Amino acid sequence: MRKTIEILSRLLLGIALVTSAVMADEKPDTIEQKTRVHRLSSSKRAAYDAFVYANRIPEKAEEGETPSDLGGRILGRLANQEGRVLLKLPPGMDRKAYLGYKTFLRDEGQASVGNCMACHSPAEFTDLKSHVVAQGGSPAPTPSLRNLRTRKVDLQKAIRAKITASKATRSGVAAEVDDAYATMNIAERDIPELVAFLNALNDVPDSEFRNLIVNAKVLDTSEEFEADSSLSGVVNLEGPMPKREPIPLNEESRKLYKTVPLEENMIVSAKGAIANVFVYLKEGLKEMDYPLPRQPAILNQDKSMFRPRVQGVRVGQEFLMKNSDPFIHNVRSLSIENRAFNIAQPPNSPDRDRVFTAGEHAIMIKCDFHPWMEAYLFVMDHPYFAVTDEKGQFKIEGLPAGEYTLAAWHEELGEQEKKITVDATGSLDVSFSFTRPNHEKDLPAGTAETQAPQGDRLDQE
Repeated sequence: MRKTIEILSRLLLGIALVTSAVMADEKPDTIEQKTRVHRLSSSKRAAYDAFVYANRIPEKAEEGETPSDLGGRILGRLANQEGRVLLKLPPGMDRKAYLGYKTFLRDEGQASVGNCMACHSPAEFTDLKSHVVAQGGSPAPTPSLRNLRTRKVDLQKAIRAKITASKATRSGVAAEVDDAYATMNIAERDIPELVAFLNALNDVPDSEFRNLIVNAKVLDTSEEFEADSSLSGVVNLEGPMPKREPIPLNEESRKLYKTVPLEENMIVSAKGAIANVFVYLKEGLKEMDYPLPRQPAILNQDKSMFRPRVQGVRVGQEFLMKNSDPFIHNVRSLSIENRAFNIAQPPNSPDRDRVFTAGEHAIMIKCDFHPWMEAYLFVMDHPYFAVTDEKGQFKIEGLPAGEYTLAAWHEELGEQEKKITVDATGSLDVSFSFTRPNHEKDLPAGTAETQAPQGDRLDQE
């Protein structure tokens, strides 16, 4: 009997051991086992989460902490890492995405100014609330911003809709839209960086997540787009100086001046220096995303003249049009690569804005009410350009080393090109000389005007 009991006990023990082994095999791996990442607490698998882990960024709000306070805490951590050159970016979250993340967090220290963080706080990137997001709409739950790729969301369109809602709320046109939109402070120039950041919120497989952390690269934010090289020069006219004729102003415009101003299509100094020449790098730059200016480019209609006459605007940069005169103007663009527009601006009307989506050279701007008014815009996909001043001088700073084609364009004289080589440090001086056919009204060389500088269907929007 005792022997039988001993055999049964051993049999039961064997069964228990086999069952335990089977259950152990069926037990799911821990997060650390699945990812082979030590002390990983989150089950999220996006490049952003690798960034948070590598830089010890706060993952979520503490008890009682507002989204604004969390954003401030994160920005403080980022500033500390940047200052010590310790910031690490994993594959899938480049500098562009990082700048988008900072825009996402930014509240500019004001309770009345917020950004995406107000409603899309980490780690889930949703506040689990409902908001009215469009004029005439009903409250809708705040969606998570994670894994938008799987939902095939058009990110640019979605962000532009938020900007529109923000403008409508601030202007009082759509009072029913949630108040959170009135505090937003993002613009068209922010879209590329925000899109890059949102793409960094798409999950990757567990097998790839560890590699994102291991392959993270240190980012020096102070040097990413900076260089010590600069390019400067002068643009001159050889031969007789052009004679500038008085502008044929109408009566209302003439009242703005003590003396009638002179034409501005050719402004040349006594020493032959040409103003309003657009100088830019035409070829040789690497294709990359250059940061956009945070300030808009401005075209002002002042004393029946466009100011400035020639300027460069970046693709994606906000372009503001102003009317400083006591009568109506219109801004008509003769653009080809970008959608043409024709905007009426009565006196005291609000500034109007546009954004160019494609590079384009020498877009003529006209006013149909005042046919002498002209301006020229260059829409550029990089920041390396300048316009000559009244002394014919220009300067382009922060150039990467390399071989380039430099171009100089003038509305009357055409365009010239020069091959240049920029060293890693130092400066380079390049000058251009233009000639023009002789005219009966030309002045002798070394002579210049003495007058001081003065300055289709309409879209009724």
